[in-house]
Amino acid sequence: MKITAATNLLVRALVQDDPEQARAASALLSQAELVAIPLPVLCELVWVLRRVYRFPSTDCVRALEVLMA
Repeated sequence: MKITAATNLLVRALVQDDPEQARAASALLSQAELVAIPLPVLCELVWVLRRVYRFPSTDCVRALEVLMA
């Protein structure tokens, strides 16, 4: 399966703040053979992690590395 990820999907998988949504998001990402992440989604993801969840820059970089792995 190929998917285009939305910001909410990525936030749920990374932050794990809602157990049910986190499981669903992580499962979807794990099952996909290809995940496309549009540039605006990446920008919004970093914005949400920094502004809403107060991630420091280093944690945002690590989160992006985890997504790419």
